[in-house]
Amino acid sequence: MREKGNILKLESVVNNNNNDYQEATNIQEVEVPQEMLKRIKCGISWFDEMFGEGFTPGTCGFITGSPGSGKSSMMLTVANAFAENNIMVSYNSTEEHVFQLKYIIDRFAFENPFWVSNNGDIDNVLLQAKKNDIKILILDSLQTIGCAKYEAGTRKAMRYVCRKTIDYCKKNYIIGFIVGQVTKQNKMAGPLALKHLADFHLNIENCTNLNCLTCEPGTRSLFLEKNRFGPTNVIKKLMLFKEGFKEILV
Repeated sequence: MREKGNILKLESVVNNNNNDYQEATNIQEVEVPQEMLKRIKCGISWFDEMFGEGFTPGTCGFITGSPGSGKSSMMLTVANAFAENNIMVSYNSTEEHVFQLKYIIDRFAFENPFWVSNNGDIDNVLLQAKKNDIKILILDSLQTIGCAKYEAGTRKAMRYVCRKTIDYCKKNYIIGFIVGQVTKQNKMAGPLALKHLADFHLNIENCTNLNCLTCEPGTRSLFLEKNRFGPTNVIKKLMLFKEGFKEILV
């Protein structure tokens, strides 16, 4: 797949998985791994409802939004909820220092333990995830993490980070969330082809219109644009309170 002005090779994650299906196979002879059959819920009602029966292990997707929309606060809320269910969570931020993350956690009065780090090399992040037997992996954000070969923020780095993370999640039946920035047109920043590799895509928007007739200023709209294993076009209206995000009725 090519984009004008830049050559963008859309590499298939499936072909990098070292699976046994490089040759054509009768679909009726394929057995879905048992690890994929048990859906996982985080315990936040409005978040779980968006994904129907919960998350399928081995899936990875994006959560995007403009600066200030609450992406980090939302993912910390989700991380705390998963941790409350004794699920091992890793939150790697290359945007906010661990001290800042702890400040937010304390402000929300979250008490459940999970791993945090400020590692800018995706290969090291995945090694730590393997070491700590992580089941929920959160990267914040796509535009600020790279690797030894590619500098963070470049198109090659974003492709590499996505491919490595998605491949790791599929091989190890991990659920992955990759936080991403958006353009002025509210489109995901970076190579558009990356969206095709993701299993789901959430986008959060912040209502800043003081004359809005449908919601209060500060209301967030969380939109599930893509979901390979469940419903799509699901919208939740949220507000950020001192306890974290909560659903509101409008």
